[in-house]
Amino acid sequence: MSFYQKEAQEVIAELKSDEEIGLSNAEVRARVQLYGKNVFTPKPKESIIAKILGSLKEPLIIILLISGLISLIMGHLEDGLGIFVAVLIATSISVIQEGKSDKAFEALAKLSDDVKVKVVRDHQIVYVPQSDLTIGDIIHLETGDKVPADARIVHCSNLGINESMLTGEAESVTKNSKRIERENCPLAERINMLYSGTMVIEGRAIAVIVAIGDQTEMGKIAEELKDEITSQTPLQQKLADLGKKISIIGSIVAGCIFVFELFTMYQQGLLVLDNIGTALPGIKDAFITSVALIVAAVPEGLPTMVAITLAFNMQKMAKNNALVRKLIACETIGSVNVICSDKTGTLTENRMTVVEAWCDGKNISIDKISCQEMVENFSLNTTADITKKDGQFEFLGNPTECSLLVCADRSNINYLDYRKQFAEPVAEYNFTSARKMMSTAYEKKIGYRLYTKGSPEKVLNICNRIKINNSVIPITQEHKDVIEARIKELQDNARRVLAFAYTDFSEEPQWEDIYNVEKDLIFTGFIGIEDPYEQTSKQPLINAGKRA
Repeated sequence: MSFYQKEAQEVIAELKSDEEIGLSNAEVRARVQLYGKNVFTPKPKESIIAKILGSLKEPLIIILLISGLISLIMGHLEDGLGIFVAVLIATSISVIQEGKSDKAFEALAKLSDDVKVKVVRDHQIVYVPQSDLTIGDIIHLETGDKVPADARIVHCSNLGINESMLTGEAESVTKNSKRIERENCPLAERINMLYSGTMVIEGRAIAVIVAIGDQTEMGKIAEELKDEITSQTPLQQKLADLGKKISIIGSIVAGCIFVFELFTMYQQGLLVLDNIGTALPGIKDAFITSVALIVAAVPEGLPTMVAITLAFNMQKMAKNNALVRKLIACETIGSVNVICSDKTGTLTENRMTVVEAWCDGKNISIDKISCQEMVENFSLNTTADITKKDGQFEFLGNPTECSLLVCADRSNINYLDYRKQFAEPVAEYNFTSARKMMSTAYEKKIGYRLYTKGSPEKVLNICNRIKINNSVIPITQEHKDVIEARIKELQDNARRVLAFAYTDFSEEPQWEDIYNVEKDLIFTGFIGIEDPYEQTSKQPLINAGKRA
């Protein structure tokens, strides 16, 4: 039976793991020895000989080699050696530059091994590099995470996965943990499985890893791609066409000249059909002249100039942080006008920091946040954690949510105290790109309380009251105008803004009806967050959380 046909706890037991305890460090080492690392087996590297032979297969290079060989046979030693030197220079430039580029790509590939995944090890939830994951590991995933290996879902909440890279389906797939009884179920319909490389676009999940590295569905695809046939670049096609045209035109012209020379000899009486032997020296000279024209037609300097030009382009692009693996691809890549990339964690430190706060109807210091409901929202309406070591914070979870916990800590508030006080939530509504907010509900001594945070415009739209000067009053358009003006100031200064609200219920509502739960809230305030630019002189906080 496949893992998707079994109950989640049955899978965990079969893999000799434990949802609460996870694997021990000793067991992890043993399994890594048995199953290997959670990485794809790289394509075998080309030897230096293979690279040289590959460079020599270019049509123009082949024509030059033939021309050089003919020149040597004809006794034109200097011309022949000159052609071979030109080929040597062009080939050397190509092999050396591509070798440097390969080393740079290998260094970049190693960075992907540092992507951290939340996993249970020895009773603790820790972050480990995804390459260190092994079969039986219990992983925790949330919105924005990339699935690090194939896994069977144990628990999930409003889980949506983008599997387009694997199945081609653009729509997200809603997942659950229920077993599937159907045999030979198509991959796209295995709703209790997670696959390596797919993305969590909403919700959270706890899953047990069942396949790693080459054994994952994505690993099998990667294995097949190793034998892919690559097409020629536009420049290669043009050079190949040029080589063919030179060969064809040169051969036709040489043939015509050879025939013309023979005809001239025949007219002069030097070529007698009954006595060919006497005309052999003249025929030989005519042939040598024709071959010399073919050799002269070949632009022996062209491959060298192309290689040098592309090498300069490759170096120039490298200085602008754009690496090109193949020298010949510079012409194609160099035609790109716009390259889209994510700046977070590249230009910036990926260390979200609360820099401004507004509550109780006024701006307040981020070190003196006194609004009780807002602080509770920071501490309870989140899935993140932070630890402090040697005066530095280590983020465990979404960097934005972790920044809220750091802000609470600066106000001398221990978020763990609130979590002990409120215990487990009774309802959770995870962040989605459509709702742009998240909510968590807790039971209190009298009734229930819902905490909501998210996009300011979304949160304001579901609020009908506001807390100002410790009093809850109806929210007016004037209040909204003041709030929106202040938020616009923050956004104009490249701040990310999060708004906060709450409401109380005297009786337990129907938690399944989210639209009737998330309404008529009390607006408490908002905060401005920034991600500082990377500065070598500045010691950043340690961020073991997600990479963007």
